[in-house]
Amino acid sequence: MLSRQLFSSQQHLLKSIHLSGSSSHQMRYFSLLKGVQTTKLFGATSFYKTFPSVIPTTTSSSSSFLLSKIAPSSSLLDNAQQTRNYALPRRVKTKLWYEKLKKEKLNAKGKVRYARQQPEVNNTFILQQLAALKGNRNWKRAYKLFKRLEETRANPTIQVYRKFLYVIAYRGGAMKEGFEIFKYMKKLNSGWKDIRCYNTLIHACTKHKVPMNAYVIDHDKNTNSFNTAVKLYSEIKEKRITKTSFTIAYMAHCVQRAVEQGLIQETEKQEWLSTLTQDGQPLMSNTHVQKALQTLSQAVLQPTSTQVSPTGQTVVSPQSSNDQAQKV
Repeated sequence: MLSRQLFSSQQHLLKSIHLSGSSSHQMRYFSLLKGVQTTKLFGATSFYKTFPSVIPTTTSSSSSFLLSKIAPSSSLLDNAQQTRNYALPRRVKTKLWYEKLKKEKLNAKGKVRYARQQPEVNNTFILQQLAALKGNRNWKRAYKLFKRLEETRANPTIQVYRKFLYVIAYRGGAMKEGFEIFKYMKKLNSGWKDIRCYNTLIHACTKHKVPMNAYVIDHDKNTNSFNTAVKLYSEIKEKRITKTSFTIAYMAHCVQRAVEQGLIQETEKQEWLSTLTQDGQPLMSNTHVQKALQTLSQAVLQPTSTQVSPTGQTVVSPQSSNDQAQKV
């Protein structure tokens, strides 16, 4: 059917060429028609593109059918475009952990390249490891894990660093290593040093001794832990970080231990009691804050007794309630 339609269109073309009377045009058209004498759709399409004005627009139904077959349809072009798109190699989109850096839309290539070099961290697996090390009090292995993350320039979440501080500083008593992690957090992001990290270190200062030059340079070994807690508490007030009930309770406990050891003078006791009472006024509804401040007030108001040590130094120690009852 298609071959007959092509043949009829060729005859119509020959008649129009004969009427024109141009021999040169005839030879050129006949040479071109040799390539058209085929039943393939490609040949018909090329002929239609070469002579668009030769084929009359007012044709019969057969010629319109021929034009519909010869003209390239949009669906064929769409299919070809889709085939080409599928054939192209696709770019593999890897999931990057530094989504926060991508949201900031960094234009510097060096920062993006540095972020891509950092490995992806499995935070859930690290938290599980730290939970197991916390039960065993194995702070050395936790510290090795932290050093490995530091060497590989990995960047876990803030929850991981909080767990490091709790396992190493509070549970393990390694205050020097704990403050090293605390400084490293400030180096990465100053906003990561939140109130939970401060609470952990203040609580660790009430329980363990801080070695020399761990966080501040202090020449008095006896007051090193208390002075470190004071530095942390003053830093919280300078940065205007919102205090929690744990902050007041841990600091009150730290001051209480310093009073019991005789490391604070009488005037400083009253100042600390009034300061913590004023700072903890919005949190007085919490039972932990009430108990901590009550215990601190009892330690401050309790009379002290002076004793002379064998080395000749004067030691101030608070009297217990049993001693007071015996004197009465």
